[in-house]
Amino acid sequence: MIPESSENLTVDLYATANFPRGWTKVKTLISGARLMDATLIEWQGLWWMFAGHAETGACSYDELNLYWADTPLGPWTAHALNPIKIDGRNARPAGAMYVRDGKIIRPTQDCSSTYGGAIRLTEVQELSIHNFVERDLGALPVPGLRGTIPRHTINEVPGLSCVDSQPQKFTLSPLLARLKR
Repeated sequence: MIPESSENLTVDLYATANFPRGWTKVKTLISGARLMDATLIEWQGLWWMFAGHAETGACSYDELNLYWADTPLGPWTAHALNPIKIDGRNARPAGAMYVRDGKIIRPTQDCSSTYGGAIRLTEVQELSIHNFVERDLGALPVPGLRGTIPRHTINEVPGLSCVDSQPQKFTLSPLLARLKR
């Protein structure tokens, strides 16, 4: 597991022998950078880490950094083209990547209008230590979520889909006022 640790300027790897409890820090994979939603995938003999990037105090929605390593434990090398993408619609990762028809499919957060406004999918068309190309596949409808509920991540395993969304913020004051009449 790689929990969000951007405030510490680290990407930390944890493991457990007693899922879902008892997590132990294994290693700091990257330090000194504000990276969000770091996501790993093994592809063509290398490990790749995709992570949202922002300097402290800057917007964390629109820059994507890429790193590569021989093993998930590193050492991690920053991609020569970092940031490999600057786009509020589909830079920041939104869950585990998967391979479909020989292409990496990368869930992303669409933060172009609001944080987590939608989840989009991109198809990685070229991924090497020298180059990166992907194309947007469009927004992903999320069953059960209506309106403008912000979405952060989506992950699936056979028989189970999990969506992390921001709780709706509302006040009971208008409702209570009507009930008191």
